[in-house]
Amino acid sequence: MTDPIRVTGLDVHLDARPVLRDVSMHVGAGELVTILGANGSGKSTLVRTAVGLITPTRGEVTLFGTPIDAFREWHKIGYVPQRSASVPGVPATIDEVVSAGLLSQRRLFRRIDRTAVGEALERVGLAHLHARPVAQLSGGQHQRVLIARALVSHAELLVMDEPTAGVDHENTVALAELLGSLVADGTTVALVAHDLGPVRPFVSRAVVLSDGRVTYDGPCEQLSEDDHHDHPHHDDDAQPAQAVPPEGVW
Repeated sequence: MTDPIRVTGLDVHLDARPVLRDVSMHVGAGELVTILGANGSGKSTLVRTAVGLITPTRGEVTLFGTPIDAFREWHKIGYVPQRSASVPGVPATIDEVVSAGLLSQRRLFRRIDRTAVGEALERVGLAHLHARPVAQLSGGQHQRVLIARALVSHAELLVMDEPTAGVDHENTVALAELLGSLVADGTTVALVAHDLGPVRPFVSRAVVLSDGRVTYDGPCEQLSEDDHHDHPHHDDDAQPAQAVPPEGVW
């Protein structure tokens, strides 16, 4: 079966600074792969490059077996950015934010949109709050809205950039259980995180980055706490936002 994500020999420079160095890794169909490492290790840059938000300096990215430059089936991919990358002050309801995930589908009938949005919100446990402004949500609820937006087009691959950052323990556990249920239903997940936390039981494989290089790729059972312990460091996430591929679902 073709890997939803495969990167080979990836180098990425941002503002002339090397961030990723000869990175090769893959995310297999049906896996939940967590990408771990300290701030500044290149985690977010890796997933942003994998979904076309950053152009690599060298190397190859393929999505579902297709080179990224030729890839057009963006409806297969749901991208959940860091919460800081969204705009919490936007006067939009949960329904409106989730509906934005259908823009690339060019749907003709509003009834179909409502059905898809309702199903996505039901999946993340927020159907009862569908009309609430996103500005009134907690951190955990806001992350679930972003997941629903990514899922509304029935994405086969979910790419998430630190979804539990700034989220309390109870909501972190709920998010982990949601991811576990999605993987059980066949969704592939690539998850950037500082540590495994409650998601550990659902993880197929861990990839650890350090200083822009892969230092570990394998089962969680062989991963020590020191392998991915977070330390203060320049954060590679402090880069200007890149343009999103026009046919994407985010």
